[in-house]
This record gives sequence, C-alpha cells and structure tokens, in this order.
Amino acid sequence: MNGESVSEAVGNLHGHGVETRRNSVQYLANQNPAEVLPILRQLPLTDDMEYQLSVAEAMLIVDCSTTLAEVLFLLRSSEAWVRQYMCGLLHDYGNALALDELVRLAQYDPDSDVRAMACYALGGIGDAKSIEPLRVVAFDDQSVDYQGEPVRNHAVAALATLAARFAGITESEAGCR
Repeated sequence: MNGESVSEAVGNLHGHGVETRRNSVQYLANQNPAEVLPILRQLPLTDDMEYQLSVAEAMLIVDCSTTLAEVLFLLRSSEAWVRQYMCGLLHDYGNALALDELVRLAQYDPDSDVRAMACYALGGIGDAKSIEPLRVVAFDDQSVDYQGEPVRNHAVAALATLAARFAGITESEAGCR
C-alpha cells in the first residue's frame, strides 16, 4: 500500500480479494485512530459479510476499547461462518464487553464450530466470569467440530488457558498448547 491514503485503504475493504482486504486492514491498523475511525464508522452496512467482517476487524485493531460494542451485532448473524470468524476476532481483540454474547454462543449456538470458537474466544479474553459457563460446556456438550474434535475439548483448553493466566504461568508451562 505504498502511498495509499486511508480512504483508498477503506475502499479496498469492499469488493476485493482476501489479500487486498488483509493488507488494507493492516494498513489501517498502523494509521492514526482519530483519522481512521470516523471513516470506518460512516461506512454503510451491506449484504457483503466479508466486507462487514473486514470493517469490524479494522475497527477492533485500530481501537478495540471504543469499537467493540459497535461490531458485536455480527455475533447474531444468521451465517455460522460469520459468528465463527467474529469469535476468532474477539479472541484476539475482545474484552469483557463481549462475554455475555460469547457465553450465549458457547452454550447455545446451533453450530458446533461456533460453540468451539466461542470457547476459544472466552479463553483468549481471560475473564474469570467465563469459568462456570466453560465448565458447563466441558461437561454437557457432546458434539464435535468440523475436524471431529469434541467441543468439550475446546472448553477444557479454554479453562486451562484461564487457569494458567490466573496462576501466572505461560500456556505452554500449563500444557495448554
């Protein structure tokens, strides 16, 4: 994105390939939030979910603390892959504001892959309020994700991540990864 402006990068979030979108998000992440966020916030919602997810990712990377509430609606998408992708973003950029929605997904989403990713996100956010809901999933969820991995294993891994964080040790020391 040599010499590209913020406006051009935002324009590349729509109707371009994955690599172009990814480069645009990364470019925006390195710009002044005071310049980028007003532009991102004015973008219209469209039926293009890849575009909406690119905008959400850019907003979270630029300033998660002020934009998280604005993108949580994507966790209620009718598309399982959108909910799953958002869970991955929230693992990386989320905070306690996302907990209620992620707990709802981990326990009740009809898609096992979404439930697994919600567990992963809850472990990444690292809030103690996630422990009990993750324990419920670890004991009660009998389904498997698309790779045949039990969803309960994702909940157990998230619990191990939380335990390691609260004990002050690394995940590898705790055997989490």
